[in-house]
Amino acid sequence: MTQIAAWLTLVPAALTLALTPGPSNLLSVHVAAADGLGAACRAGLGRLVAFALILLLAALGLAALLQVAPRAVPVLQTVAALYLLHLAVRLARAAPPAAGAVAGGAGRGREALRREFCVALGNPKFLVIATAFVPQCIDPGRPAGPQLAAVSLLVLLLEVGAIAVYAGAGRGLQGWLSTPARWRVFGRLSAAAMAAAALWLTVRLWA
Repeated sequence: MTQIAAWLTLVPAALTLALTPGPSNLLSVHVAAADGLGAACRAGLGRLVAFALILLLAALGLAALLQVAPRAVPVLQTVAALYLLHLAVRLARAAPPAAGAVAGGAGRGREALRREFCVALGNPKFLVIATAFVPQCIDPGRPAGPQLAAVSLLVLLLEVGAIAVYAGAGRGLQGWLSTPARWRVFGRLSAAAMAAAALWLTVRLWA
């Protein structure tokens, strides 16, 4: 019953956090608005790889490691905040899709994939899922490997749903963003949201 209750707690928590607006979901919107739904979904693979890596580290004892080395968390948050600020500047300066589409192609796709991966590695909400909720779903009386695989697959599938939702939203914005002026406004709003996320991480770090 304990594991059943843990699963019933994990699903709504993971779904809520997956759908919560944040840097990763903002990137999905931005990539879809610039390059289409398919490009955003492919870029989302970077997020899934990063989250799978975090889940693997959690299985190897990430929570215990963070207790032994508590300074690792502020360092990770600082790096993540700086990277988000870097992205904010890039988004604010991003050229309209029509100006960069010809030269973009595979290079833009690789950059979007890398951005998703790096932002996801510093995502504190997923760190909470991996270290606080996932271990509670493991029955110590049964082999841990299959249980971890099942829980990780569920969490990643919920994240796939979030990628699809936000990429779809970005695709829906393409018509409205057809003019350079509107794209610049969108880029600045995206940059402001990314900078706000960096500020939030910094406030958490110094609180």
